[in-house]
Amino acid sequence: MDLLGNYESSDDEDEERNVSFEQSPMVKRLKKPPQEIELRYSKIPISGQKRKNETDGLITIFVYLHIEPTREQYELFTSYTKIVSNWLKSTNLDNEWRIDDTFLNNNLTKSYNPLHISLSYNISLKFTDVESFISQLQENKPKLPMNLKLSNELKLLPNLNNTKMFISLMLDNDSVNQLSEFVKFINSLMCQYSQDTGNGNEETNNIPYDSNYLHLSIGQLIAQPTTTITPSNTTIQLMKEYNLQTSSTTHLQVNSVYTTCGCSIRKL
Repeated sequence: MDLLGNYESSDDEDEERNVSFEQSPMVKRLKKPPQEIELRYSKIPISGQKRKNETDGLITIFVYLHIEPTREQYELFTSYTKIVSNWLKSTNLDNEWRIDDTFLNNNLTKSYNPLHISLSYNISLKFTDVESFISQLQENKPKLPMNLKLSNELKLLPNLNNTKMFISLMLDNDSVNQLSEFVKFINSLMCQYSQDTGNGNEETNNIPYDSNYLHLSIGQLIAQPTTTITPSNTTIQLMKEYNLQTSSTTHLQVNSVYTTCGCSIRKL
């Protein structure tokens, strides 16, 4: 089935809304905020356990690549999220899940949100270990800038507690190979620092990241308040995979590696 073809013939009203959002002379754009503010409020996943961890003498670290797609890429990503939206409607799953319409677009500034490629899950560390951990990340980070490429695989990947599904474009094999050693290093470093972090508390256990799932999230599905979250309705009903048409806009220029550190964000 030609998924992109189906998209092009659907939902003219949404296309008109996109035109008015970006091109209407009635919309006056605000200046982009400083980068440190923009990064703080971008769609970077900060652990839901952060406050509790801090009271236990722990802090959350999360390592990622900062991505700023081109306008053409954002438009392509928007079309992909509409493919998923149409699929939800066709399977009546839109009663259980909704697409977050603020993931790509910042409705306040009328601009696009920066995106990221995760290189780890949230990692809980002792406060006293943070500087040493980040220092070792800096010493072993990949050589930048680097060019990555997206594959034509679009997957819906669940978060760890199955409350969200990320609309994810997978990296191609060459790009995975470029990043896999650094991901392995992060996992190894995490295990080294995690040996005495948990204190028997299962919530602070750290999970290694699988480089085979390196991806760029371009949207997310959020469970409706009335939806009962079970493994079946995320890993079976929503573990959808598309093979999209190859596009010339699949190359990503990466200039920066970042890490969250509690509520702050630091460039490596």
